[in-house]
Amino acid sequence: MRFSITKKGYSIQEVDEHIKALEADIAKYKEKDSVINNAIISAQVAADNIVKNAELQAIEIRKKIALRFDGLINSIYDKKKSIKEFNESFETLVEKFLGNYNNEDMDKINNNFDSLEKSILELKDEFKNY
Repeated sequence: MRFSITKKGYSIQEVDEHIKALEADIAKYKEKDSVINNAIISAQVAADNIVKNAELQAIEIRKKIALRFDGLINSIYDKKKSIKEFNESFETLVEKFLGNYNNEDMDKINNNFDSLEKSILELKDEFKNY
């Protein structure tokens, strides 16, 4: 901006008007800056909340999966116990009426349960690393 030249320098009225216009511009920019800063803070808070909620959900999912693993392991244990009890009763019955008894099939069933239990325990251990 150019100011008119007077005897003692620039026009005081024009300079004052220009200063007021600049102050108004500065006030507008400060307001915009404040709005932008508030938006940034709001976005950061929202992002933090999203991350926090995701972490809480992940914890809950891990707990549910761990409980599921424990349930599977307990179920296998119960099945193995039932098979063992059945096998003992069956062996007693067979020996009572037939004599010798070969329990290879029962051994295979027990080995399958042992293998399944081992696999689930390995998966559970791997899951703990996540």
